[in-house]
Amino acid sequence: MKFRVSYLVSGTRVVEVHIPDNVAMPEGWATMPNEQKDEWLFSMQTTSRVLMEDLDYAEAHKISEVP
Repeated sequence: MKFRVSYLVSGTRVVEVHIPDNVAMPEGWATMPNEQKDEWLFSMQTTSRVLMEDLDYAEAHKISEVP
C-alpha cells in the first residue's frame, strides 16, 4: 500500500534562484515587499536549488491512500 502525507511545516528554507542574465530587474525592486520579489523571481527563474532547510515543526495535515 502507498500513502501520500501532506504536512503543515514551520521552519527555514534557503533557495538559490537563477534568472537569465538578459532579464532586467523590475523598476522599484529595492522597495518591493519580499512576497512580490519572491513571485517575480519564481516567474523569471531558469533554475533554483535548495541550499539549506531546517524545519522546526511539521504536523501531518492530510493522509490519503494512493492507488
